Amino acid sequence: GVASTVVGSVVTIDEAGATALAVADATGKVGVAMAATVADKYGWYQISGKAVAKVAAGFVDGKACFLTSTAGTIDDAVVAGDHIAGMIGRSAVDDPSSGMAYLELSRPLADNVTET
Repeated sequence: GVASTVVGSVVTIDEAGATALAVADATGKVGVAMAATVADKYGWYQISGKAVAKVAAGFVDGKACFLTSTAGTIDDAVVAGDHIAGMIGRSAVDDPSSGMAYLELSRPLADNVTET
């Protein structure tokens, strides 16, 4: 775990299993925190299926997901190099709760490569 992780925080996961709150230009496997997790403690991070995650204001259903400058939060605003492959929005912001949205996950990955 990493400090400030709450339910729905979007994180990157390295090859050793260490996590960091996902932020613009990050690279690596991506998951969604299923519980609040403090630093240096183990936690559960979802990488497949229907998840509930923190999203930016204005997030809409059916769009691709992108990293943001707000750690642990994603958006649907297109930003070159911040696309998260394997992650799609499946509801608008505030569904199922304030600041959250449903996502579809299939082993998401951020690679900081500008799509061509």
